[in-house]
Amino acid sequence: MFEPEVCYHLEELDISPIKTAFHWINQCFVGTLEVDQIFILWDRMLGFESVEIITILAVSIFVFRANHILNISNRHEYDELFSDLGTIKVLPLL
Repeated sequence: MFEPEVCYHLEELDISPIKTAFHWINQCFVGTLEVDQIFILWDRMLGFESVEIITILAVSIFVFRANHILNISNRHEYDELFSDLGTIKVLPLL
């Protein structure tokens, strides 16, 4: 685990990051990322012949926003933090 304090903090707030990540993974980030970023993600999936790239990206988003997650105090703030991922760039996170 790269960010155990983040997991502990979310557990204290009774928030399951798996539910958030599952939505991203299930939809392959469609409707979450900008179209050009989705193409980059899918290009990597085809290039590496693996869908594991999707889960790696999901985890890296949580790691990337770890400091912000540690500053939230309720579910509403958590939902706001992950409501718009339009500024996320795939390559630096992978």
